[in-house]
Amino acid sequence: MPSELSFTQFPCAHSHSCPFSKAPCPGVCVFADGMQSMHLGILVLDVSRHMVVFENQVARQLLDMVGDHSYQGLASLLMKGGGTFEGLLGDHVEGDSVRVGCRLYGYSFYRSDGFVWIFLLDITERQRLEAIAESVEQMNSLGFIFSAVRHELGNPIHSIKAAVSVLRNGLDRFPKETVADYLESIESELGRAENLLRSLRNFSLFEQPEMKAVDLASFFAQLKPLVEPDLRTRGIGFDIEVSLGLPLVSADVRALHQILINLVANAAEALEGEADPRIHVRVASSAGGATVTVEDNGPGVPRHLLPRIFTPFFTTKEHGTGLGLIIVKKMVTGMNGTIWMEPVRPRGTSVSFTLGGA
Repeated sequence: MPSELSFTQFPCAHSHSCPFSKAPCPGVCVFADGMQSMHLGILVLDVSRHMVVFENQVARQLLDMVGDHSYQGLASLLMKGGGTFEGLLGDHVEGDSVRVGCRLYGYSFYRSDGFVWIFLLDITERQRLEAIAESVEQMNSLGFIFSAVRHELGNPIHSIKAAVSVLRNGLDRFPKETVADYLESIESELGRAENLLRSLRNFSLFEQPEMKAVDLASFFAQLKPLVEPDLRTRGIGFDIEVSLGLPLVSADVRALHQILINLVANAAEALEGEADPRIHVRVASSAGGATVTVEDNGPGVPRHLLPRIFTPFFTTKEHGTGLGLIIVKKMVTGMNGTIWMEPVRPRGTSVSFTLGGA
């Protein structure tokens, strides 16, 4: 609607059905006044005639800043990726956000009988508050991580310092066997610190996943001979079940390989000392992509611990760092997937993650 027109008139007067009541337009709109005082910007587009048939005061002020009130101008402003209003599918379509000057506006679409309604809301303040909350959360997370790293590195360092101090004070009188015991203890504690540093290095790997179309049947055919021999020497049965007709998925092959190696290694550790230990990997279609599940028949994880299983530095292993699964989760989410753990009846644990279609 051009700015000079009366706010309570449609430009389609007497020639088109009303997008509000679906009756013939009377020329003076009884609905427009009710929307004039709204803080929500409202636009109505006639998609068959490619024209704007209504805009309320908030929408008009916004478009005055943009400088273009036309149908095509709105398409250029709001339709990302070269889409069209005519191509919107479904009654309600989630929109996006657009920055006008120093303000940010969120918007969504609603289709109704040849019309497209556009609702715009100033979300600048909400975004600012969300950014502040996110920054606070990130700082809290960093503080937690630094505290945990300090604790995890501090324990072996203190043990090494104590062993070195004892050796220094008694080196001239300790038998070789005692010295060897202390050196073995120092070596073990250094291994703990090295393992933690290696895990922290892995945490930063694949920050920018190289996504491409992946044939999972081919991927797992190549993975099996890399993993199976070591498991066989440890007496662990291993099989992979890949469903037929899997779609190509979008993934980073390096990250996917690391994820599977980590999950299989975790399962193998959980099976130590178990009778007839087995690891079963299933790959099946799901929601246009695929779901991969690694399942073992070990003792399982207590159900009350499952909510904490992907928390940094939480571990059920005696010598674990608590970073393995959080690294796996980081890689999965980096590929736009989700991951979860479930108990298996009568015994065991399964870890599943999703991959989107290519």
